[in-house]
Amino acid sequence: MIASSERWVEAQSRASYKALGCAALLTALATLSTLSLSARSSRKSRGVSQAIEVSGIVTEITPRQITIQGTRGGPVTLTTSRDYTDDVAFGSDVTASYIMNGQANILQSLSSPLENLFVPAYEIRRKIHTVIVLPISEVEGSNAFFDALERYLRSQIGWYVKPRVLAEEARRYASPSQSTLGLINPQTGAVDISRYAPSRGVLMRKIAAATRVDAVVDARLVIHSARLDARRREAVWDGYREFASASGGTGLGRVALFPIKAQIPAVTLELKLWNAQGKPLWSRRRGFAVLYVEEGLLGKLRARPLEETLENKSEVAEWFSSFFAPLLAPAEPEAAGRERQ
Repeated sequence: MIASSERWVEAQSRASYKALGCAALLTALATLSTLSLSARSSRKSRGVSQAIEVSGIVTEITPRQITIQGTRGGPVTLTTSRDYTDDVAFGSDVTASYIMNGQANILQSLSSPLENLFVPAYEIRRKIHTVIVLPISEVEGSNAFFDALERYLRSQIGWYVKPRVLAEEARRYASPSQSTLGLINPQTGAVDISRYAPSRGVLMRKIAAATRVDAVVDARLVIHSARLDARRREAVWDGYREFASASGGTGLGRVALFPIKAQIPAVTLELKLWNAQGKPLWSRRRGFAVLYVEEGLLGKLRARPLEETLENKSEVAEWFSSFFAPLLAPAEPEAAGRERQ
């Protein structure tokens, strides 16, 4: 994984430098721009609908429709090609792209919010006492991360956490034929995630029943691209920012060996909490750590294994506290008043 990441970073750097001062590229871009304008004009003349973007709050969601109260104008109801009820909660702030087809608005794409609270946090705290972590990772050395996650759930939230090996065993028995081969769209050859999403809740229900827990913590460690500002030595991704510098400073006086604006691989935690009935309770996505940091006087990037980040236990504990802060928020005012009475 580290070697492939290094090749990826080097390729990004070479591509950025080769683009500088290329007159032929400018000419090609001008030609493509003219052709693009001509194509758009042609599509309009043929009456093809143009994509429309709307941003706002989800006011209604069903397996086939989503209604968004836009920041400008009235509500817009969109027809969906798949069920988003497990991905987007009522009240979520989203951005959607859609086209008009007769009387219907057909959803083309929907932004995924960083956090979804499907039920009030105080209800989760009241009903959930025993959980199990179902770990999924594409990052080397992730076992230590999941160990730290379980320790936090026990010590700070107060949940009884069953050994996650039981969840992995239950998953094997619940979905013995689970394979990406069954998720491939035969027309495009790509994995169709819409075939996978509806079965996720069923799988969580089976795992909860097999392990006898109140909820399943569906925890995924994935690699995302982080935008790196070379002057500030700062990486930003998935609602998180971190200095890709051993010193933690900006280091403006040093020479960078990578482009001023670049991308580096970074780790993100995608977590969804499911109840015993296979219904989502809460989900959150947040960046955890960059996989590269600068080293030496010239600021050359070096690979940083996940284990190195996890060695700083105080910072890891602080990150978990920030991640789970929404679940530990004070009780609803009316509920708090009733408790005092």
